[in-house]
Amino acid sequence: MSILHISPSFNRINLMQAQEDSWRGQHRKCVLHRLFYVANMSSKQEDKTELAIYYDRLFYNSQKSHLGESISGLLLLYQSCIIHVLESSSDNLYWVLKDLAQMQAQGPSSLLKDIKILVISHNISARLFSQWSYRIIDVPMLYLEDTTHEQPLETVLSECLTLMLRMAVYVSKMIKIPGRQGPGENLHALIPDLLVREDVIRYLCKSKELLTPEQFLQAFNRPLQVSDASADVWPVPGHLFW
Repeated sequence: MSILHISPSFNRINLMQAQEDSWRGQHRKCVLHRLFYVANMSSKQEDKTELAIYYDRLFYNSQKSHLGESISGLLLLYQSCIIHVLESSSDNLYWVLKDLAQMQAQGPSSLLKDIKILVISHNISARLFSQWSYRIIDVPMLYLEDTTHEQPLETVLSECLTLMLRMAVYVSKMIKIPGRQGPGENLHALIPDLLVREDVIRYLCKSKELLTPEQFLQAFNRPLQVSDASADVWPVPGHLFW
């Protein structure tokens, strides 16, 4: 009686295939989302570029832990407040929101205060920005009559987001010069009609209806009864979908 020795079979791959699989994993196309938020700057913050440097370092560290999931966007630094738009994966944006919640919890020593989430757009088809950069809006914006407080929040929010998107399209078409700050263009001189007014940003920062980063994270982490079809949707109440 003969005994058959059957060797076990393995799915063998060579080194090149392994490297290609690793490269594809690191450079896979992630699902993109877009986050808009506003905040007031600390009165102790004399140099506006301090906040820009903070985010430059934050996003650099993010790329080391989230390979292939870069963060693009634009930070507008006004006299006393900011508006920030970011594009990246859900993991990256969740990480940014956690950082914002921690920042606001620092109290008077925080770089930002009165942070409010305007909207998160899910599954966007393409980026508006090729990289992250910032612009300083250093001309005081004075208005003879401010009627923002007389308008519904939905109206103010919709107009704000529309202007930001139109401005983003304009900025994305400009010729870029190497550097994280961008070409150094004077946006308030080039496109004054596309800039969100500073008093509008301050109005949104005071809103009780818009969520803080902490409130957003609580809503995100709260267990919900959802169907399979909506299981991948972030549970955001209020005005955060757009």
